[in-house]
Amino acid sequence: VVEAMRKGGWNLGGEQSGHIVMTDYATTGDGLLAGLHFLAEMVRDLLPSRATAASAARSPLRRLPKGVREVIGARFNALTPPCLDLLQRAAVIGRQFPVALLSRLAEEALAPHCLDMLQEARTASLADESSDAGTWMFSHMMVRDALYDELPAAQRQALHRRVAEALAQQHADD
Repeated sequence: VVEAMRKGGWNLGGEQSGHIVMTDYATTGDGLLAGLHFLAEMVRDLLPSRATAASAARSPLRRLPKGVREVIGARFNALTPPCLDLLQRAAVIGRQFPVALLSRLAEEALAPHCLDMLQEARTASLADESSDAGTWMFSHMMVRDALYDELPAAQRQALHRRVAEALAQQHADD
């Protein structure tokens, strides 16, 4: 992870285990260190701005500290629009998502290209294959939450309905 972070010029990253790595302070994931710096960022971000609930509601990523928002946002900006759309659909499924289910949620023309788009997400360190065959997962829950929060409520609701229908169809004989 640290090697990829250095190549990309990043100082904040995540290990598959969920540990946060901050190369400015250590070269391994350290939960206590990460927690303290995350808290410090939150305090720094919230105190000067005195953000109101209304402004926080307009900016879904506002709930995350500024440094974290910038790292996640930069990775999202590097994605093609179809890949970003697919990841938002995956976010509705959850932290882990079966590719077969995700393919059912994808736009019809893009469904055959799901694995290509997931590879793009892997390159951006946003998602990777999980240990369960045919299943991928977001690199960190904050990535999943940021994608999910960016979806308008009506679109989230429609995608939840599609997930439920696809699961019901998949398990109709159970």
